[in-house]
Amino acid sequence: MSKKILVVKSSPNGANSHSNKLVDLLVSKFKDATVVTRDVSKGLPLVTSNMIAGFYSDPSTHNDVIKNELKVPNEVVQEFLNADVYVIGVPMYNFGIPAALKSWIDLVVRAGVTFGFSGPGQYQGLVHGKKAYLVLATGGAPIGSDYDLASSYLKQILGFMGISDVEVHGVAGTNIPDVVEKVTKKAELEIEALTV
Repeated sequence: MSKKILVVKSSPNGANSHSNKLVDLLVSKFKDATVVTRDVSKGLPLVTSNMIAGFYSDPSTHNDVIKNELKVPNEVVQEFLNADVYVIGVPMYNFGIPAALKSWIDLVVRAGVTFGFSGPGQYQGLVHGKKAYLVLATGGAPIGSDYDLASSYLKQILGFMGISDVEVHGVAGTNIPDVVEKVTKKAELEIEALTV
C-alpha cells in the first residue's frame, strides 16, 4: 500500500536551504508514495481567541467568524492525521525551531484530536502507528547536543501526540565555510543510506 507522507518545510530559503535539500533527498527514497507538502515559512495564522473557542466547542454552534478562522487550522490538522509518515525540515534558529514551525505545531496539537486528557495533569496521545523524520540544519551547534533544543522539543511534542518512532538526521556546520561542504556531503550520504 502506498504511504502517505506529510512534508513540513520551515526554512524561508527555498532551494538554497540545507534543510529543504535534505528533506527532498529523504522524501525521494519513498517510492510510490503520496506526498503532501506544507511549507510553513509561507505563513500560517497564529492562534486566536476565536480559534480557541472553536477548538473547545461543538462545531454546530460555530458562527461564521469562527468557521472562517478554523478553515486553515482544520486543513492543517487533517493533513497531519491523514499522513503515515512525517518528514519535518528544521533550520535551527537560536538553538530552537523557527516561529513558523511553532505556528504549525500550535494548530496541530489539539485536545480531543491529537491528544486527550485522562485526568488532571494526565494526557494521552491520540496519533498512533506513525513515523517521523526530523531533518535539521544548524549553523554550528551539534545535533543532539545541549545546544540543540529543536530536536528535543520536537521529539517531546510528537511523543505527546503519540508518535514515538522519531529519527533525527541533518547537517551541523552550515555557517562554517571550512566544513560546510564536508558536513553536507556526510549528511547526504547518511540519508541516502537510510532504509525507509
